[in-house]
Amino acid sequence: MKLKDVQTAVENPRTFTTKISPNPISNFVNIKSESPLDLIHIYNTNGKLVHKTNGNKEKDFKINLEALPKGVYFVQLISKNKQSTQRILKP
Repeated sequence: MKLKDVQTAVENPRTFTTKISPNPISNFVNIKSESPLDLIHIYNTNGKLVHKTNGNKEKDFKINLEALPKGVYFVQLISKNKQSTQRILKP
């Protein structure tokens, strides 16, 4: 996936409400979604997939991202035919 694809996903009208905290993140990120999630993808600013989690139809997640270097990332949450993409910062 390229950065352009992530930006297009942000503008997609088939989105749903999600909350990612804290942001900026430390080593863990908490994700809460109104819809059960199928997949969670995290991309760096170059569009490279740096983390992938199977959602298993759950709505709440705590993901360990301490292995990721400092930087800006895009979290893509996928649920059926909907998706939500949010930007996070790891200082």
